This record gives sequence, structure tokens and C-alpha cells, in this order.
Amino acid sequence: MEPSKKSIRIGAVVACTLAIAAGRDFYTRSISPLLQKETEIQRESDAVDKRIESARLVIAKTRTLETNADRARSELERLQNELPPGSPMVSMPALVGDHFTRHGLNVPLIRLNTTREEPKIPGYRRGYWSVALPIDKDGANIPTLLTTIADLEQHYAFVRVLDFAIRPDPENPEARLGLMNFAAVIRN
Repeated sequence: MEPSKKSIRIGAVVACTLAIAAGRDFYTRSISPLLQKETEIQRESDAVDKRIESARLVIAKTRTLETNADRARSELERLQNELPPGSPMVSMPALVGDHFTRHGLNVPLIRLNTTREEPKIPGYRRGYWSVALPIDKDGANIPTLLTTIADLEQHYAFVRVLDFAIRPDPENPEARLGLMNFAAVIRN
């Protein structure tokens, strides 16, 4: 018996249906999970990329902070090396006196008024001094005096001039004194 055309068509349709069902089953069991896994891996990869970029930013900020800390350490070291050695009660008057002497001015009196803790710099205090500077009768040394005072603050980063005034000398009413108050960072 020869198969009829109708049965061949039915067989072909059944075969195609079975092939489609087998393909769908293969796709459902094999390819679909792979596509889902690929999507999941891509999401994880994107998350890792974001974390890497965030880490790079943190590393860059850390490097900047380290560089700034190194600069600050260097500046602190430089400032510490500028501080005169020994007791500040002796070294600061000598330093200020020498500064004025180099500019041709005699400093008869440098007095420590007080010291205070320096909370932002552990191990250091801020000392407050007053200096009496003689002024010539005609006031000719006033420009040199003012220039020397400005130079003191420029030359020593740890010194700040607080004020300056010209007053009569209490011991000699015909003479005048330049009175300068300054603060300086000193070691404890």
C-alpha cells in the first residue's frame, strides 16, 4: 500500500509540529537560560564597572589628600626649623633684638607679657611680647622702624605683629618710643 497524499501531508505536519515542539523545548531548556544568564552577567558587570569607577574616584581623592598632607608636613617641618632653639624666654628676645640690630635699630626692652595654649597646634603655645623702640628726636628713623617691623613679620612666619604705637617716653618726656606688640608661636 502506497501512502496517500493526504497521509503524507499529515505526516509532514506532524513531523514539523514535533520538530517545532522539540525546537521550542530545546530553546526553553538550553538557549533561554543562557540568554537570562547573559543578561544577569551584564548587570553584574555594569555594577562592577560602577564600583571600579567609584574606587578610582576614592583613590584620586586619597592621593590628593596624601599630597596635601605631605605639603602640610613639609610646611610644618619648615616652620618648626625656623623656630629658634632653646627657651623662648631667651631666644625670642634675642631673635627680635638681632633683627632690629641688623637694620641699625637698638632695642632696649623686649618683654614677655603672657603665653597661652595653642589648641590647634599641640606642643606649642602662643607668646605675646611687647617691644619698646626708641625714636629719634626728629623722627628720622620712623620709616626704617616701620619697614623693619614689616620685615620681621615677613621674615619669620611664626611671628605676627599685633599693633604699633608712638608714645612719649615715660622716663624722658622730650623723647618718643615706638611700642610694638607681637605674638609668636613657641614650643612648650
